Amino acid sequence: MKKDIVLGEIKDLLEALAEKADKAKDLLGGDKLKDPDLLDLLGKIGSRAKDDSVRMGDFQGEGIATYDVVKFLNTMLKVEYQGIFDYNLHAENIHDEYLRERFRKFGATEIEHARMLCQLIRKLGGTPKPSSGHLRRQTPTTIKEMIERHLEGEKKAIELCEKGLNVFTSPELTWALGTIRLDEIDHSRELNAIYDQYRLSTDIVEINKKYVPPKDIDFDSDEPWVE
Repeated sequence: MKKDIVLGEIKDLLEALAEKADKAKDLLGGDKLKDPDLLDLLGKIGSRAKDDSVRMGDFQGEGIATYDVVKFLNTMLKVEYQGIFDYNLHAENIHDEYLRERFRKFGATEIEHARMLCQLIRKLGGTPKPSSGHLRRQTPTTIKEMIERHLEGEKKAIELCEKGLNVFTSPELTWALGTIRLDEIDHSRELNAIYDQYRLSTDIVEINKKYVPPKDIDFDSDEPWVE
């Protein structure tokens, strides 16, 4: 991992620490006479964390740009990773053959997106950080709700791609984001057509099978995809 990436992650941790210290101070605001020492300590922690975060940014220098790209790509990866889980898990549990094949197709595309993003992140010296295991667990749902969930995920991915295309200028990065965006737009079009077919469906889909992703993108292999 490159120095710029490590410093960027430390900077984020310091900013988070400062925010938590401020929130703790607010919670104790009505008990100033009860815990004056704790209130003072939290103030010092928050102030020091803010100052150190600024200093860490100074040490990063031009490396801030690289870290911002890695951070953005990891945000994208989380969305794609959730799509991998949603599509493939739903395909494993649904009885409708047409929907099963559509979801498998979409899920396979999301896997390729994740591989593309991981490659870019590693090339920049970062570490891929997809969704944590607790986001993978789901309860029974209707087909209509399932499709609505997929549409929301595709919308989020498209918006992120467009945001990245408006900010970053690297040819390799813009090609990747443009490719992902077009795929997600195609998914959205198909999903909207599917939604029109199934919007009146009240069938409940029980999520009782597991989906195991390809090993090269299974970053949390110690956490089950479905409990």
